Amino acid sequence: MNIILGERTKETVRIYFEKANRQEIKAVLPQKAKTVEEALADFEKTLQPNATSYGRTIYVDGEYVGDIWCYCIDRNEDPNAMLSYCVFEPEYWSKGIASKAVALFLEEIRGRYALKSIGAFTYAGNIASIKVLEKNGFHMEEEFEEDGRASKYFKYDELISRAIAFVQTLFAGNADGHDFDHTMRVYRNAMKLIRSIACDKELVALAALLHDADDYKLFATANNANARRFLQDSGVKEDRIDKIIDAINAVSFSKNKGKRPDTIEGQIVQDADRLDAIGAIGVARTFAYGGKHGRGLEDSIQHFYDKLLLLKDTMNTEAARKLAEERHTFMRSFLDEWKQETKE
Repeated sequence: MNIILGERTKETVRIYFEKANRQEIKAVLPQKAKTVEEALADFEKTLQPNATSYGRTIYVDGEYVGDIWCYCIDRNEDPNAMLSYCVFEPEYWSKGIASKAVALFLEEIRGRYALKSIGAFTYAGNIASIKVLEKNGFHMEEEFEEDGRASKYFKYDELISRAIAFVQTLFAGNADGHDFDHTMRVYRNAMKLIRSIACDKELVALAALLHDADDYKLFATANNANARRFLQDSGVKEDRIDKIIDAINAVSFSKNKGKRPDTIEGQIVQDADRLDAIGAIGVARTFAYGGKHGRGLEDSIQHFYDKLLLLKDTMNTEAARKLAEERHTFMRSFLDEWKQETKE
């Protein structure tokens, strides 16, 4: 698919107003303008000098499918703005279009307004929107209620965005359970765990994203060369790089049996990675890895007893222990069913 951004016009404003006022759109993105005349008046304001909002249209293979815009643009000492977007054609949902459009738009507005900070709101139940933001380097800052609905505030971090792009390229083509999707799940796990823990949030985020960048099962690197190269190229100071690498090196189960990471950041990332090894995801990853490496089903089942069933009791944080208990129970149920179906 060819995804590009285009100019907003009076005609696209009319089309957007009609499309975005359908119930399935309003359920996840309430519309400010109540009439098409109000929408057109708001559009005219964006054309004025020093306008506080700016928008683009989203096209897929030449078809207009949505809008993306920033608002509350502040050009003062610390330039900042808010981001919003809408793909109004349901047949184009969950196809990566919004993620690509956000990436293109962020690049444009960072240059246009020299923004240092970009925020975004979404309803807590809008999982698709949350994933779009996370894939583009946003992390959750706050949970609150908006119009009686649980909502979340996300903030953009350019370094995190670059790290996501780096690991996506690094793991391209890998599908054995140690892939980009696994990395993003570990990142999201870590972001959930830090909500109730005082810690260096950026360090946790970077360590979570880079935790498999030098996994010996995937890369023949030494001294965390991939992770170090990315961090050095990104201008991170050496003493901070060492702290990030320390947190990464505390993750591995085989290399850290019985060891508790020295820092809270290392503990969080270790928990986040181990949570992704258990539960339904753990079951799927075990067989994905086993299949790629020629391991039979019975050998894969043995892996549960050798490692996965042990992980529940290795969690460092209270939040992780609660999640691990639920996922452990699921694995036990799966193994009981396996025994039932395979008994002679």
